[in-house]
Amino acid sequence: MNRRNLLLGTTGLALGISGCSNSSNGPSSVLAKKVTLDDYPALKAYIVSLCDIPGGTFMMGNHEYYYESPVHRVPISAFRMGKTPVTVAMFEEYVSHSSAYMPPEPDPEFDGARKFNIGWKDKDHPIVNVNWEECKGFATWASEVSGVNLTLPSEARWEYACRGGRESLKYPWGNDFDRSKLWCSGEKFGDRGSTASVDRRVYIWSNHPWGLIDMVGNVWEWCEDWYDPNWYKIPQSQEKDVVNLDSSPTVKLEYNRGKSDSGPTRCVRGGSWSDFNPDDLRCAFRDRFGPDNGDDNIGFRLSAGPK
Repeated sequence: MNRRNLLLGTTGLALGISGCSNSSNGPSSVLAKKVTLDDYPALKAYIVSLCDIPGGTFMMGNHEYYYESPVHRVPISAFRMGKTPVTVAMFEEYVSHSSAYMPPEPDPEFDGARKFNIGWKDKDHPIVNVNWEECKGFATWASEVSGVNLTLPSEARWEYACRGGRESLKYPWGNDFDRSKLWCSGEKFGDRGSTASVDRRVYIWSNHPWGLIDMVGNVWEWCEDWYDPNWYKIPQSQEKDVVNLDSSPTVKLEYNRGKSDSGPTRCVRGGSWSDFNPDDLRCAFRDRFGPDNGDDNIGFRLSAGPK
């Protein structure tokens, strides 16, 4: 556990400040104002804008790719999904009222790169460099503050939401890749240079059937599940509202960028600003990352049960 691992549960509680006692009047106390969602405007805006995702059944996966096959039917209950990834502003609210730390500022590893979002000045950009455990810590805090049970989405929920009820499409908008509809690189890894505002007006697709933004591009998004390349091939993968809770994949793989696989990995979905290959930005594409590691192209969004 490094210094950025989170100490949870302090902020969502009513706070009290004890006064001094004296012999004549006995103990006295002054109670601080109870913390409410109104004290966290960025989080409140996120909660208010959660998108309603209707329940249904969809065909998950893609038969053309081994790790995405076989295509299988998955039933999903109604839920809600964050309209956008969690932003810097939201994470700063968390850090300001808990024992959590801001993650390191982005520092891409590719040649000739520059740092971006220095000092976390771009508050409406997705937070990045957060590992899986830190995302879970944020979800716990946000649940306490808001009274809404917020979690990372399961891999099945994520793909169902990304497809927007149109399960046969490669991308949220159709079968043809169109760089004007998402924030990604153009010709080589990382040439986009940075994350983008979730409120931008360019390189964005705003016509998702369920109102979601940036389901592909801008940042990869952590999911609840452990990653197993053979997960779709076992019966459990077809259960309703399925989540893979098994940390022992049947096939060992290497991490992204050639790092050796020294342990189980968690699912990430959606592609990012640094990706340029259209295959990596499909609804069905699955990738993985070590849960203790963050990266400058990985963020997260939250999901919740129905109202």
